[in-house]
Amino acid sequence: MTASRGALLDGDAACRALEMDCAARGFKVTVRPLGDGPRHLSASFSLFGDIAVASSRTTPVAVSRSRADISQDAHEFFVLPLHFGGTYTLDQAGREHHFEGGGTRLVAGNSPYLLQQRPDDGVGETYSLAIPAEKLRDRVRRADDQALRAIAPDDPGYVFLSNYVRFLACQAPVSPEMAHQVGNHLLDLAGLMLQPGRDQAEHSEEAVRAVRRRELDQLLDRKLADPAVDLTRLAQAMGISRRYVQMLFEGMGTSFSDELRRRRVERAIALIADPRCAGRSLADIAFACGFADLSTFNRSFRVVTGQTPSTWRRVPGQHE
Repeated sequence: MTASRGALLDGDAACRALEMDCAARGFKVTVRPLGDGPRHLSASFSLFGDIAVASSRTTPVAVSRSRADISQDAHEFFVLPLHFGGTYTLDQAGREHHFEGGGTRLVAGNSPYLLQQRPDDGVGETYSLAIPAEKLRDRVRRADDQALRAIAPDDPGYVFLSNYVRFLACQAPVSPEMAHQVGNHLLDLAGLMLQPGRDQAEHSEEAVRAVRRRELDQLLDRKLADPAVDLTRLAQAMGISRRYVQMLFEGMGTSFSDELRRRRVERAIALIADPRCAGRSLADIAFACGFADLSTFNRSFRVVTGQTPSTWRRVPGQHE
């Protein structure tokens, strides 16, 4: 789901690399370096359903789309650049717009524009969303009228969306099913930012919960073997409250203790079935799965499977 390029290159080489990556995704642009000195370019591209996300950290560059570039577009789309720090200028439709210290403006992707960072800035961080026009129009009433409206970095909708996008950039590639859901969440959050309302707010909250549930799922898998793992430690690792973690489990139709027991037993079953573990004792397997003692392991195993671990190991064929 993700393709990326990271490099320390001279100005021309770095810009050509970024142009090639964009062109490979059907988005033709011209990129040129600004200012003097060495160039830094680190960029990644991800596709979440219908939404493409490009993230970059670069020394000052100018990114433009000409009429010739646009003539090759297969679809109509909007661009939503999320800037973190630095000063940027956008020229489109004969008007000049400024981003300073963050924020965004919705850009008509199929209209010529020039977006550039101030030449004496340092390394800038930008996440750009390419959103199919029809998808955004389904979410936002009169979406075209929202183009080029300034959205401040402290706007609640911007904070929601930018935090979500930055979180996604730190995660491993997701499955196609999850990518489709994430794309819908990005659309909902963009809609919340561009046209606030109760329905959009409800969608945005669900988008945030979905990201948190995925984060919790990955964290719990990493912590299974730790017999000391509890709600408090999970909450601390995620930077949220203990009660919020409980609510995430409730949203998955389970509880912390039930989910932890189920996952530990499933891991134990996998080890018991692994021919490489044939010589390992059940106690050793229990400890490897995070159980504090053998009696708790036996009791938990029976709750989940209806059998004891020893019976499960003795008659493996009946579980296939």
